[in-house]
Amino acid sequence: MSALTFPCGAAEVAVGPDGTVTATLPGAAPTLLVTGGLLVHAADGRPLLPGPPEVRADEDEVELAWSTGALTLVVRHTFAVGWGLRVALSAGGEQAIDLRDPLLTWRTPDDRPAWALAAGAAGSYAVLPADGAGPLLGGVLRSGALPAVDPAGLHLGPVRLAAGARYVVQWQWDLHPGPRGLSRGRHPQVPRRLDLAVDEVVVVEATEDEALVLPDGLEAEHARGQVELSGVQPGRYPVELRAARGTTAYELRVGPPLETLLADRALVALEQPRTAAGIVRLADGDAALAVQRALAAAVLPDTELAEEALDLHTARLPDGDALDPRTVGYLCGEHTRTGDPALLERAERAVLVAASPEPGLGLAATQLCLALLLAGRPVAPVLQHLAGLAAAADRRASAAPLVAQASLLELEVVTTARRGPADGAAGSVRVRERVAALGGWLGAGLTGRAVRPLPVDQLAHLCAVLALLPEPAAAVHRTRWGCTAHVLAAGGRVSVLERVAWDGGPEAGPALSWLLLGTRAD
Repeated sequence: MSALTFPCGAAEVAVGPDGTVTATLPGAAPTLLVTGGLLVHAADGRPLLPGPPEVRADEDEVELAWSTGALTLVVRHTFAVGWGLRVALSAGGEQAIDLRDPLLTWRTPDDRPAWALAAGAAGSYAVLPADGAGPLLGGVLRSGALPAVDPAGLHLGPVRLAAGARYVVQWQWDLHPGPRGLSRGRHPQVPRRLDLAVDEVVVVEATEDEALVLPDGLEAEHARGQVELSGVQPGRYPVELRAARGTTAYELRVGPPLETLLADRALVALEQPRTAAGIVRLADGDAALAVQRALAAAVLPDTELAEEALDLHTARLPDGDALDPRTVGYLCGEHTRTGDPALLERAERAVLVAASPEPGLGLAATQLCLALLLAGRPVAPVLQHLAGLAAAADRRASAAPLVAQASLLELEVVTTARRGPADGAAGSVRVRERVAALGGWLGAGLTGRAVRPLPVDQLAHLCAVLALLPEPAAAVHRTRWGCTAHVLAAGGRVSVLERVAWDGGPEAGPALSWLLLGTRAD
């Protein structure tokens, strides 16, 4: 039997003879769902029930059934309205059956952002368009539970089937015009944002008949069927809302203030080995930038130790004009700290020899131009050079490749205001289109978290770039997202701070540097 195809709005869903499903749209980037629809063991990917299924189909429905011993699995796809997906597990014997972690495969393209809420009785999933402007494939959990989601698919378990019992999971999928259409009015029992700053307040709906279970570290204020939740200290906090419809369970993550994390990272940076003269050798440029900003913020107990470490780091920088953008930002900060004009001149030369867009070039140029203006020097050569790099890149707006797209957006944002009316209008359109495409990596206003979390340094860089946008450009997509690009960036920034504090790792230093370069030093 060949694959059966069914319409879902403008999309086409194909169901193969083995039960595998794919979803595509017409156009240049058609794939919405690479493969899915099979129930497997999450630990090793083995089919839950081996062998080909028994297939029954008509014009708007297909049912696939597997049976082995006492366990029966039936997967039904219906297309009368949108795309309904029903998974039913049945235990037909006299003994209970325990399934540790059954997984419904659901793999989306790597170059499209995917966002999901996995909160037990509350679940949703969205495959966002590559250009950020087209329709998205969105699914909402109607019955059963979604305790977890990952790039491999949707986790159902653990599931315990009593003898003769059945467990059913139902999803409703459809094409939605945009993120706001999928998220409006859904999941009021879950906060719109799951990553919070300390003392930030989020609201959930909960009645007196529902039990809200909170750990120490979270505070709750009840009023008129709503609960205001806030975290008094950084951490990761499991939350449960037990109700007749099932248990909604999710994790609130509370990130530390930037100033607190900066002070901690700077103090660790100053614990490195010292020279014979007693001067700290800072490990790398990210450590130096952290110490520099902590010194400017007056959060270090030994300022002389920090100043000597920075002087030594600057003296040890490699010769030549080719410097990475984070080092350019560092040199601008050192010029501000010391008043040495040679540092500013070297930073300017480094930007002017840049041959193509690269991460941080626009961020560093923003700091460079400010320093040049304060020094009474022209910024036109820098901006003209960056505008030339952006024009030569000529990359169509898309969600991928993320680093290249975000790096180009930096230059477009920094240089658009300096162009003439015609070029400026075209530049504004390019900025708008690129922001639309990249906003999906931050959820585009949807509740939940990324199915494939970005590396924390890439996430930090993207947040810093979106924070560069002027207010009108940041607000352009409010109707589609339900929020501005600045709100997306602020939420992503909290996620970066929480992950750097909680996970650490080699990407933590660059991640913090991107946030610092996106924040003007005092």
